[in-house]
Amino acid sequence: MIKHRFVRKKVSELVNGYRGLRVSYEHVRDEHRTVEQREKFEKLKDDIKTKGIVNPLIIFKNHVLIGMRRKEIAESLGIEEIDCIEVLEDIYSHPNPNAVYEIRKTYQKQEGFEVWV
Repeated sequence: MIKHRFVRKKVSELVNGYRGLRVSYEHVRDEHRTVEQREKFEKLKDDIKTKGIVNPLIIFKNHVLIGMRRKEIAESLGIEEIDCIEVLEDIYSHPNPNAVYEIRKTYQKQEGFEVWV
């Protein structure tokens, strides 16, 4: 598995997406969401208000690779710090193109509404 560590980061220091990895953040912008996506977003927001953020964001060099919606919700709710899994290896040269998603599967909690995000 790709090298990583658990960290706590200030939400204000994180940036959505990483263009170098072709991780798009356009789909998380409100103007690009369908009505169904907006409803899911609001349900996730309500869930985070109640339970907090269950699954950590996955980041690389302060860029959010997985968890952009959770970051956006954290900002809107005034959450200042958030748990993250920071990828430590160079993702470009890693032999497994799915390494980041393997981290996600390993640590994703199977509870709450947040599982689908």
